[in-house]
Amino acid sequence: MEIIEELTRIQMDLVRWVPTDYVRDYMDEINWNLPLVGIVGARGVGKTVLVLQRVKLLGRSPDETLYVSADNPLVLRAGLYSIGSMFFRYGGKEIIIDEVHKYPNWATEVKALHDSNPDRKIVVLGSSRLAVLTQKGDLSRRMMIYEMAPLSFREYLNLRYSVQLGKFSISEILENHQKIANEVLKVFPEVLKAFKEFMTFGNFPYFSVFKRKSEYLEILRSVLDKVFYEDIPSVKFMKPPTIASLKKLLAFVAESPTPQISVTSLTKDIGISRDTFYDVLDILEGSCVIRLVRKKGRIKGGKIFLFTCDMYSAVAGERNVNVGTLREAFFVSQLYGKRIEVPEDGEDDFVVDGIRYEIGGKSKRKGTTVVLKDDLDIGFKNSIPLYLMGFVR
Repeated sequence: MEIIEELTRIQMDLVRWVPTDYVRDYMDEINWNLPLVGIVGARGVGKTVLVLQRVKLLGRSPDETLYVSADNPLVLRAGLYSIGSMFFRYGGKEIIIDEVHKYPNWATEVKALHDSNPDRKIVVLGSSRLAVLTQKGDLSRRMMIYEMAPLSFREYLNLRYSVQLGKFSISEILENHQKIANEVLKVFPEVLKAFKEFMTFGNFPYFSVFKRKSEYLEILRSVLDKVFYEDIPSVKFMKPPTIASLKKLLAFVAESPTPQISVTSLTKDIGISRDTFYDVLDILEGSCVIRLVRKKGRIKGGKIFLFTCDMYSAVAGERNVNVGTLREAFFVSQLYGKRIEVPEDGEDDFVVDGIRYEIGGKSKRKGTTVVLKDDLDIGFKNSIPLYLMGFVR
């Protein structure tokens, strides 16, 4: 009980200071009524803030809902199962377990806690998607897992500039892009300036704390280092040379003039075998460091991007980033969760739901293909402002 009392004090301090002036729409996408919920996503994406905002907005007392961080020494000493069991025994309704991937054999204890208390709720958060999905084991039939994405361009505008801009489906944008662009410009006339800004800054909500770009990018680099030296080794043992290969691949992707995947070229440049290369891609994709866009389900002939646009500036520096690659990275990042493929014939950049897209500047012209241009504020016919893809979520 002494440990629970201390955890309660920590929770009350956190809830007191968590801001609620802006709450992401993602809050409503989660079915909080389920008995066992998992939320994963990149480090710094806002998972902890989201659950604490919910606690605050619902007015939940620590007697009802208990928040614990699994890497807290008190939790590691007493054990998740023991703390959860004691909390539920004294009338607790819900326990939120943050940084669950840092707790040894967490899935076993969470499963036991759930099986012993099927009428109570358990929410687990993990910064390492790879670790959570690898370790969940028997929970696969019990736990609904949600993946929280970085900020969309729309969310960035709403959070940074305190505006109220809504979402539009891809079909709505394709059919009514001029009308939608006009609506956006009425609310926020400097959208192109903000769009350029978003390409190198603000894909993660902690930009509201680290307001200078230099500070923000330094934090982003630190986050990536934690992924390499903490998250990835916690899932798969890797020798220092292998970690170096992962970071080397990241640098190559960040500075590459083209996102096309050439297995032969990359394995030669990085100095690893083909088998190791495919393992590295799986690890980096599962750790929310890169995004792979496949061609007919294959990596060969596909494209590779960093997970967010601003990672390019953090890894390579703004001057070393290819503009064309950055445009495509924006498109891929904004359609988070959509099935995106590279066309088999290579004539366009992407295919989504049977519609072909070409990404570029004003000079791009492509028949009936949808052309997304980064320097348009209002489009014409099949030429559509690229920034509007940032309003899909």
